[in-house]
Amino acid sequence: MAIEKFYTSGQTAKLLQVDRTSVVKWCRDGLLHTYTTPGAHRRIRKMDLVAFLRKHQMHPRSWRTNGGRCCSLMAVATRSAR
Repeated sequence: MAIEKFYTSGQTAKLLQVDRTSVVKWCRDGLLHTYTTPGAHRRIRKMDLVAFLRKHQMHPRSWRTNGGRCCSLMAVATRSAR
């Protein structure tokens, strides 16, 4: 069984190139599904983030290449769009 990848709201914001408060708002508004740790911190599952990206057609330009290689999260997010 594979281990699931989770992101913090800060990591998600950095990936999406937005402010962390935007990610928190999306979570509070129910647009981005999160899990809450016992310490009340948000964790965003990779597949939930990918679903959010697909639904909202978010494809930041800088994700398209990373040193000449396609970034793994962008590859997953766009796989169904091909």
